[in-house]
Amino acid sequence: MKNITLISIGVLLSIVTLYTWNYYEKNIRDKEIYHNNARGLVESNLREEAIKIEVYRIVFGYYPKSMKSLRDGFDFLDPLTTECKCSRDFYYQTGENKDSYFLFSVGSDCKAFTEDDVHPQFSDGEMERIGYRVPSISEHMNDKFICK
Repeated sequence: MKNITLISIGVLLSIVTLYTWNYYEKNIRDKEIYHNNARGLVESNLREEAIKIEVYRIVFGYYPKSMKSLRDGFDFLDPLTTECKCSRDFYYQTGENKDSYFLFSVGSDCKAFTEDDVHPQFSDGEMERIGYRVPSISEHMNDKFICK
């Protein structure tokens, strides 16, 4: 009787271990891999969008009013914001004088101007020649852009 109990406990622990491992593989590890790959993809997409914005300015003489107007009415789905309920496009806003702009992904927390925002990457030389600006989180703390 004691052997049957020990065998039953062993089988039960094996099943729990396999279930836990399967859950980890499907729900945790895959999300981490997806998030890391998506971040690199988003940085690349943001850089391409910034280049399109700069070309738009060269052609029309001003920056587009919105990302939709840049893309002739089409939306883009930011892969980092799959859990957000509202717009999943990149955050875009022109500066006060319309001579610069912010462009970034709000990240998985669906809030703009937070630590998890993803920005396009440019060299210092490129930054001097374009209107893209990296927003300061502290300057925008009171901005109420939350997309949940």
